[in-house]
Amino acid sequence: MSRTRVRVWIGGAALLAMTLISYIPALSGGYVWDDDRLLTNNPNIRTLAGLVRTWTDPRANTDYYPLTHSSWWLEYHLFGLNAFVFHLDNVLLHIGTGFVFWLLLRLLMVPGAWVAAAVFLVHPLHVESVAWVSERKNVLSGLLCLLAVWSFLRSALDESGPAIRRWTFSGLSLLFFVCALLAKPVTMAAAAVLPLLIWWKRGRLTRGDALAVVPYFAVAAPMAALTIWVQYHHVGASGESFDLSLPQRTILAGRALLFYAGKLAWPQGLTFAYTKWALDASLPRNYLYPAGAAVAVIAAAGATRRFGRGPLVAVCAFALMLSPALGFVNIYWHRFYFVADHICYLAGLSLIALAAATAATCVTFFGPRGRQAAHSTAAILVGVLGILTWRQGGIYKDAETIWRDTLRKSPTSWLANINLGIVLARQGRDQEAIRQYMEALRTYPDYDKAHNNLGILLMGQNRSEEATRHFQEALRINPDYTEARYNLALALEAMGLPEEADRQYRQALGLAPR
Repeated sequence: MSRTRVRVWIGGAALLAMTLISYIPALSGGYVWDDDRLLTNNPNIRTLAGLVRTWTDPRANTDYYPLTHSSWWLEYHLFGLNAFVFHLDNVLLHIGTGFVFWLLLRLLMVPGAWVAAAVFLVHPLHVESVAWVSERKNVLSGLLCLLAVWSFLRSALDESGPAIRRWTFSGLSLLFFVCALLAKPVTMAAAAVLPLLIWWKRGRLTRGDALAVVPYFAVAAPMAALTIWVQYHHVGASGESFDLSLPQRTILAGRALLFYAGKLAWPQGLTFAYTKWALDASLPRNYLYPAGAAVAVIAAAGATRRFGRGPLVAVCAFALMLSPALGFVNIYWHRFYFVADHICYLAGLSLIALAAATAATCVTFFGPRGRQAAHSTAAILVGVLGILTWRQGGIYKDAETIWRDTLRKSPTSWLANINLGIVLARQGRDQEAIRQYMEALRTYPDYDKAHNNLGILLMGQNRSEEATRHFQEALRINPDYTEARYNLALALEAMGLPEEADRQYRQALGLAPR
């Protein structure tokens, strides 16, 4: 075995070991937010008919991620709801993504490829994607997407190789890309990155290159349309909470881009749910965010003559991979927060590669001693990131731990208040739950679910009049909230108002006949 191959095997073993060690706390975690709706209480996971519905009906689950749901379906039928298995598979998929990232950078002859892969694998910003079972869609689609890019480049850059080999890699690439879309449609943005990579390596785009990427856009377009339809008409990404003006959306996009770049560079204050920003379009200072993002692109373009096309491609790829989540299209989770750690999972690859390549290139000017110092620095960096990942993975122990950690870092997070209240109510700690719901309503008085949940607890304490007021408030906010209308009917009946209760029951039946 050659020395190069030995070094590759040692490097791969080191990546595997450091990632597994960093994620030990996450492996012992349980289920948290959305895991019940998507997995543990999802009837489609339990039957073959449910698996068929997952593929044939875009409304069968919250979103249309049939490949991701199929992986859960298979694990459930093999191992039941053993949380360790679901966490372990997420970690293994993440490791696979890191290995393909390393191979991709080696194929592109990017300096510092191993360090870039190591940073990606143990960066704490990625803990949310790995330690949260619901984010299987991120690690699974990430692996498939990078396999698609790697296969595409194996075909596109092998101009002198046998045609059969180029066509084989091209076919594999498109297959991986379709699978990535079926795992999580946000990977559609990778179609726009492919011609960027060709331009970076060759300095030009030919007609053949353009034709080669057409199939990727052809399969991404209908998936994008379906995803938008599901978000607007099934998930509920419409209404007053999503009525943002174009200036507000521009501010959001610029601030999100800078936020993710900042968290990659300095991953402190990471939390499960960030407090929503105020997008006041009347404040001139808010336009500094999109201006700053534009300056970064312009600076990278201006540096092309001196430093090559790499920095510009990295910055543009970062923005393109984030583009579906920047707010120009409504996304349901924007009701709760505008940014989330898991959104940067694939987008951050380009900036990590740029940083590693820049550092590796600079080291060459300092001779052997400089290289030794660089190796030591890289080891310290990866070690520190691994420790931060270990600590961050610990918050996924259970739902109560994750929401208390969120409130410690974001004390005004009404989302954390109400979800902690739900956890406490399930444990029979009603007074503590009531306090959390009241705190959520103090921060966000128009949250219909908080009013409804608070009303249920008040009903349990025979405080029907107070409960009635909260159910009525929930219905003022959301007249189609069937559960709140049914609960209002129960409260009115308990207060000795059968006629009013009857009216509410009938309206509830009109909304949900079954």
